[in-house]
Amino acid sequence: MIENIARLVNHDAAVVSAAGATRRILKVVPVVLAMVSGQASAQTILNLQSIPVFFTCLAQEPAAVDDYWNSAPTPQSEEDAQWLEEEKDRIRAWVTDSPWAECARRKKWISQDYCRDIIAGWKTGRHETARAMEKHRNEFMNLRVMFEYFEESSKAAKAGAVAPACPAD
Repeated sequence: MIENIARLVNHDAAVVSAAGATRRILKVVPVVLAMVSGQASAQTILNLQSIPVFFTCLAQEPAAVDDYWNSAPTPQSEEDAQWLEEEKDRIRAWVTDSPWAECARRKKWISQDYCRDIIAGWKTGRHETARAMEKHRNEFMNLRVMFEYFEESSKAAKAGAVAPACPAD
């Protein structure tokens, strides 16, 4: 669990050790506290906001999943290599086969330009991801339905429940 949270928080390092994960979690604590107190950096907020955008872009263009994973650093251990393969399979299934992904592909909520920039940012690092979010700020502000559906679908998947119906046009 700690490793998965660390991987999500530090998305430009695809593989981390347990000790590294713990260090990264400890680094996250001030970020969480800053967010609670309203003092989180704009870059941190933009990166957190990019998570549903990134996964929706992968769902809209499933070929981007392999392209993204091919850019990941080579695992340093057999354990990390095994984790990476399991993670690839889990995410590939979620962004290609789930009812949420099918809906995202039909709706095409996010433009190809925005998706290209977000995926490139996730491959490169937090600064580039924040820049992509800022560049597409106007489009981002019009994604309310996408964000609501992403959240509802994520909660249903976590609970093992049936995904909500795809929003009407």
